Amino acid sequence: MIPILREHGGVLISASFNEHKTENEPDEIHVIQFPSMEKFDAYKNDVRIIDLASLKAEMIQKMDVFITKSFHQY
Repeated sequence: MIPILREHGGVLISASFNEHKTENEPDEIHVIQFPSMEKFDAYKNDVRIIDLASLKAEMIQKMDVFITKSFHQY
């Protein structure tokens, strides 16, 4: 998925495993950044990503998406 992400201008900022998660929290946390919502939408609608949906459904129990235009590094 990372090569497809990059093709659409996306960058994986960080990925971490949530070792002490509760039942309602995700197993992993990925922070990704796209140059625009249009690029993000193109990534989500890429036929290769859509084709991987069944694999994603088998591997991921819970996924939350948070969209922001404000990203700060400290």
